[in-house]
Amino acid sequence: MNVHVRKQGEQYGPYTPEQMASMLQAGQLTADCEYWYEGMSEWAPIAQWAPPPATRLPPPPVAPPAPPDWKPAGSLPSSGETYGAPRPQRQPLEFGRAMTSAFSDPAWFGSVLLGGLIVFVTILNFAVFGALIDRIRRVSRGDERLPTWNDFGRLFVDGLLAQVAWWIIAAPVMLLLLFAVVAQQGSGLSSEDAGGLMCCLGAPLYLVYTFGALLYLWAAYANYAMVGGFGAFFDVGGILRRIRGNGYFAAWFFAYLGTALWGAVLLIPFLGWIALPFAYYLSFMTIGHLMGQYARRAYT
Repeated sequence: MNVHVRKQGEQYGPYTPEQMASMLQAGQLTADCEYWYEGMSEWAPIAQWAPPPATRLPPPPVAPPAPPDWKPAGSLPSSGETYGAPRPQRQPLEFGRAMTSAFSDPAWFGSVLLGGLIVFVTILNFAVFGALIDRIRRVSRGDERLPTWNDFGRLFVDGLLAQVAWWIIAAPVMLLLLFAVVAQQGSGLSSEDAGGLMCCLGAPLYLVYTFGALLYLWAAYANYAMVGGFGAFFDVGGILRRIRGNGYFAAWFFAYLGTALWGAVLLIPFLGWIALPFAYYLSFMTIGHLMGQYARRAYT
């Protein structure tokens, strides 16, 4: 801003504030001098010198209101919150679809027929458990077709590993029963007295562990289907973390409900026993579908 100086009626300048400071320091501006710059109402004695205020920039324009879901750039999302693409909505667990989706496969009749026949064959029927594992994988990817029996070797290996894993998980129950037999024989107690003692002492532990093992089983199968490797059956920490909040307990409940409903074919006189192995296979396909829905939530 320019400053004007007046001395004895004569006007000088304009000068910059820096020049004014230099002249004051050099004694060139005496007590009879006056100064003025734009914004002052009148001339002022130089003894009252005050530099003009710094030039002010116009205030920035006011930004329009932000939308309700706007987040400032660089801010971090809170726990469980993401920005950018919208989070996909989780589909509700579909029990009815799990029960009926097998029949939407154009090749369902041949697949179920062969699966029911394999149920009859000892050792080879491990492949039915492999078909359950394959069903979990397929449904988790959105593929509702039934497992094909063309790759029987892979289904058999997966089923064998699944059964071995179940035997290991259930081993404490077997050991408890074995302990009961050994204790009865070594104690000299009658079978009735030993049985009563075990009912009091062992039954609660037996029931709690058995229920826990059954609750864990399908989650372990799903973990193996999605992760692979025999150790996946026993990754207790990882499995428990995935179970929380992903609909597993509902899927587990419906899995046993579906098994019970398929088992109701036994109520059909005579034909029920003939249809039972095929219903057994379809119950595995129902369980696989439900666990596939759970795996889609927990692993993707």
